[in-house]
Amino acid sequence: MTGSGRSKSVTNHQVNADDYAGSLAHVVKVEGGSQDVVLGQAWLVGFGRLITCGPVVDAFVQTPHLLYIDFPQSGSRYPVNQIRLHPSFVRQPDQLVKFDAAILAVELDQPETAAKPLPIVYEKTLPVQLALTAVRFPTHLGQFSSAVNPLAQ
Repeated sequence: MTGSGRSKSVTNHQVNADDYAGSLAHVVKVEGGSQDVVLGQAWLVGFGRLITCGPVVDAFVQTPHLLYIDFPQSGSRYPVNQIRLHPSFVRQPDQLVKFDAAILAVELDQPETAAKPLPIVYEKTLPVQLALTAVRFPTHLGQFSSAVNPLAQ
């Protein structure tokens, strides 16, 4: 209920994950020869821009050319041109990270230029009991994993 006594409606947006499959990518470092090391995942959020977690790329801010973006759906690979950490990104002494986000600038070609960017919303209060799913690529597992009803903060 709002202060006026009227109920506040919440729109339930149904998202089809397949609509965004082309925006999912891996952040990759090539080490010695042709061996790839997947550091984490990223996804398109705008034209030539991907978002990832800060700790995936913070060691490469000054050397973004050492990283590539691989799109598993198409098999395309692009070099990273620039990495921008969130302005308040910090790795605390206990290794807890605050403001855990980084934007990667990449020059894309087809089919990625036509991929649907994943929508991002900041500072939006989510309704209680909203169904959420987290999708991750933990590098120690080497495969995607998901969690229905993850702890969201």
